[in-house]
Amino acid sequence: MLFALAAVVAIAVSFASGRLSQFYVAGREIAPAANGAGIFASIVLPIALIVGLQAEAGDALIFGLAGVLGLLLSAAIFAPYLRSFGGYSLPDFFGERYGEAARVIALLSLILCSLPLLVVVLSSLAALAAALFDLTPASAIWMVAALLVVCALFGGMRAVSFNQAALGILLLVAALVAVAAVKWQGGGVQNFGAAVSAFSFRDGADRIGLIVTIAAAAACFPHVLMHSFVTPTIRGARVSFLWAALFLALLSLAAVTAPEIFKTVLPGESSTLKGGPLLFCALAANLAIALSLLIAVANSLGHDFYFKSFDRTATQSRQLAVLRLMLVLAAGVAALIASSGRDLSDWAAGSLSLAAAAFFPALVLGLWWRRTNQAGAIAGMAAAAPLALFYLFAPHYFPVRLHAAMRGP
Repeated sequence: MLFALAAVVAIAVSFASGRLSQFYVAGREIAPAANGAGIFASIVLPIALIVGLQAEAGDALIFGLAGVLGLLLSAAIFAPYLRSFGGYSLPDFFGERYGEAARVIALLSLILCSLPLLVVVLSSLAALAAALFDLTPASAIWMVAALLVVCALFGGMRAVSFNQAALGILLLVAALVAVAAVKWQGGGVQNFGAAVSAFSFRDGADRIGLIVTIAAAAACFPHVLMHSFVTPTIRGARVSFLWAALFLALLSLAAVTAPEIFKTVLPGESSTLKGGPLLFCALAANLAIALSLLIAVANSLGHDFYFKSFDRTATQSRQLAVLRLMLVLAAGVAALIASSGRDLSDWAAGSLSLAAAAFFPALVLGLWWRRTNQAGAIAGMAAAAPLALFYLFAPHYFPVRLHAAMRGP
C-alpha cells in the first residue's frame, strides 16, 4: 500500500511541467493505450455506485457492459470530433459551439456532476487510509486531499494522465489476480450465460432505463471526455476509448467470477479491506477517478470561468497560478464536505443521470446536426439539470416508484 502511494507521488513529480498546454491537455502527447487505461480507471467507480444499489446477481456484469457500450459510443461519435475541435475542456466546446451562456451552463453541470463524486471518492480513500494507518476520519480526509493536490499540482493533466495509466493497469491486473484466487480456492464460478440470466428485469422499463443512463453517462462524463483532448492525433482519441472499452469489458467479465470487484471500491466496503488484490482494486479505482475529477473541475474553473470570462489576456504564468489555486480550492471544498459526514452516495450515483441529461443530447446534436442552435441547446441543458435533481431529491419528500424500483425490495 505504501509502495503504491509512493509510486503515485513519484510519477506526479517526475512529470511536473510549467507549460500551459501540458497542464490542460498533457501536451497532447499521451499514447492511445495509456490514455485508454486512464479512461477505464476513471469510469469504474460511477458504475460501482449503481451496482452497489442493486441486490440482484448479474447486475455487475450487465451494468459494466452498459459502461462498455457508452465508451464505444464515445469512440464512434464524440472523442475524435472533440479532439478535432482542439479545445481544453468540455465546457470549452459548448462555449465555442453554442455561445458563452452555454459555456456557463456546461461548467455548472460539470461541477454538479463531479463534486459529489469527488466527495464520495475522497471519503472512500479516507476510510481506506484511516483503517490501514490508524488515523482519525478527519485527519484521513485532509491527508488524502493533500495527496491528490500534490499529484496534480505540479504537472496538471500530464501528471494525472500517466498516473491514471499506471492505476488502470494496476486495477485490471488486481482484478484478474482476484479471479485467479477465486478459481484456485475452488470458489463457485458463474458462467456468462448464468450471469445474464440472473439479471433481474423486474420493473423492466426502469431497469432498461438505468442501463441506457449508464451508457449515456459513460459516453459523456466530463472527466472521461477530457481524455479526448490529450492524444497526438484524432485517430488516437478514438483508439483510446476502444482500449478503455476493452479493459472495462475484461473487468466486467472478471466480475462474473468475483462480483465483489465493483463493490469493494465503495466507501462502506473499502475500509474493511486489509490486503490482497481487492485492496489494490479499491485503491486504484478511487485514486484514478479522484485525480480525474479534481483536474476536470480545476481546469474548467481556470479556463472556462477565469480565463474565458474575466481575463482573456492573462499570461501563461498567471493562468498556471490560477489553475493551481483552483486545484487547491476544489480539493479543499471536497474535503470540507466530506468532513461534515454527509453521505452523498445517492447524489453521486445520480450524477450519471445528470451527466447523461445535461451533456448527451447537446453533444450529439452539436456535433452531428448543423441546424442545432444556441437557444435550443441552452434550453435543453438548462432543463436537464433541474429535472435530474428533482428525480434525485424527490424520493426524500414524495413516493417515487422508479427510485424504489432501482433500490430493489
